[in-house]
Amino acid sequence: MTHVITRACCNDAACVSVCPANCIHPMPDDPAYRTAESLYIDPATCIDCGACVEVCPVDAIVRDDDLTSETKLFAEVNALHFAGRSYPRPGFLESPRRVPTSGPLRVAIVGSGPSACYAAEALLADGGDQIEVHMFDRLPTPWGLVRNGVAPDHQDTKGVVLAYERIAADSRMNLYLNVE
Repeated sequence: MTHVITRACCNDAACVSVCPANCIHPMPDDPAYRTAESLYIDPATCIDCGACVEVCPVDAIVRDDDLTSETKLFAEVNALHFAGRSYPRPGFLESPRRVPTSGPLRVAIVGSGPSACYAAEALLADGGDQIEVHMFDRLPTPWGLVRNGVAPDHQDTKGVVLAYERIAADSRMNLYLNVE
């Protein structure tokens, strides 16, 4: 299943920036972008996530299953645009990691809720002595909704805070609270 751009679009490129598969082209930094009549979705790399449909301001993107007899030709137009062309995969999949040549890798995590704590735990477990984690939260107390959103009569649920405090006690971990 794939998505298809069914007419000349507004070219605001909102769909390009939300596409996790990097399958919508030309992109704004491509030379052909300024003169393109439309954007095109590569049927070979589209993962059918629907993110492009959500942000399209002119409703020009539809699933290929929903094409009408009048719009079926756009599936071929999209495919022909990519015939014989290859575009680079998304930068977040192929870009080399920039690792400092000296000293530890310093990672900032915004927020101190459960997902931030588990991310910090994974980083600290995998990084050895070559990582520093700096966690920032705008609240004066850490641990997000575990501390502020769980009812007082659910102390067993709040017990997970002990694990978060163990993570925060690591010498490679820095916690900054009440920070805008």
